[in-house]
Amino acid sequence: MPVQNGNVLLIPSNVDNSSRVTVKWQQMFSDKSADYYTVVAKNKSQGNADVVVFVAAEWYEGAGGTSQHLIHVAPKDVEGFYQLTVDDKCQYGQKNKEGDMRFVVYHDKGRKPYQHRFVETSLGSLGAGVITKIAGAFGYGGKADIAKNVASCFVGDYLHTF
Repeated sequence: MPVQNGNVLLIPSNVDNSSRVTVKWQQMFSDKSADYYTVVAKNKSQGNADVVVFVAAEWYEGAGGTSQHLIHVAPKDVEGFYQLTVDDKCQYGQKNKEGDMRFVVYHDKGRKPYQHRFVETSLGSLGAGVITKIAGAFGYGGKADIAKNVASCFVGDYLHTF
């Protein structure tokens, strides 16, 4: 079952730069880009199922400046994971209307990249270990040609809001 509104995601509180990607897109006839951390979170509401999550870098790293920073919206559990409740502050992409390969994006919703920008960018630029982990969360066993195969499922749709 894909991640749903109201689910609680367990997001690691520590990430390294190997999971940081730059997503590029066009919006209002100008080039845009933003940095995101790509993590495989656990869906606490669904038996700790793996969920791919993209978090805007400025809302993840550091001590927490803005009110949207994970520190302010997702309390940590006893193991140190952020507990992010999925609601209208989150957006998602997916392969089809059934919710296959659904991933979550936590960022400024004023950003309007297409879904495939996240998938192409992350699978095309992350280290092999991170790619394999993300591919597994999407249901792919190996990493051969993953970026092309997975990204082709997401072409042309904007992110949706929960």
